[in-house]
Amino acid sequence: MNITYEQTFNGYPINTDREKEMGCYTKGLAILQDKLESMMEKHSKLLLTGVVLRYPQDGSVEPSSKDFTLFNKNLTRDLERNNILPETGRLRGKKRSEANKAPKHQVDPSVTIVCEKHGEDKNPHAHVIIMVNGNAKRDSRDVQKRASRAWEAALGVENGSGLVHYCKKSHFLDRTSPDFQQAVNESFYHNSYPFKVRGKEHRQKGAWMVRGTRGSQTTNTTKLQHTPS
Repeated sequence: MNITYEQTFNGYPINTDREKEMGCYTKGLAILQDKLESMMEKHSKLLLTGVVLRYPQDGSVEPSSKDFTLFNKNLTRDLERNNILPETGRLRGKKRSEANKAPKHQVDPSVTIVCEKHGEDKNPHAHVIIMVNGNAKRDSRDVQKRASRAWEAALGVENGSGLVHYCKKSHFLDRTSPDFQQAVNESFYHNSYPFKVRGKEHRQKGAWMVRGTRGSQTTNTTKLQHTPS
């Protein structure tokens, strides 16, 4: 598995530190680049936000990769139903005067789940990068709340307090902004963190690390295996 300690990846700044032996998996960075560039090509505005998913510490839920699959489906379905209708500006699902109108802006969610487990932790946790069409949704907190509900539903718990951490920093990319490229670089640097090597070395051999969707059409699973030197 290729690991980079360089300060950039294909021209994008990344969160690495050679002196502290903090590297990133290049395959994970390539996935991030592909998704980011694909979304930017499709939409003039893009919202990126994130959450961290954890399991209850009391052992009430047995960790399973199926939990992340169900979370993925729950969140993607919820966001896709939250499209903006034309002219009225109302959300899909709300009462409207004309039936069967096509949405003005598709939310078009792209979800990337990066799973890891530290040596001292009993259960794995996951970093989730969520990208949506910024023309359809600008409220990062709303997206994070939907992610929290999706994780609660996946685990079958009524109160998931403490199980979902909302990332404080979100990014809104506007192609018409003079600071667009700077904003893109900042978002890539920030979202390169989940692909760090640290936290992946304790996963079982062959276990998946990156899982993601583009809307409801495609699901990708990538196994990144760390081989100790």
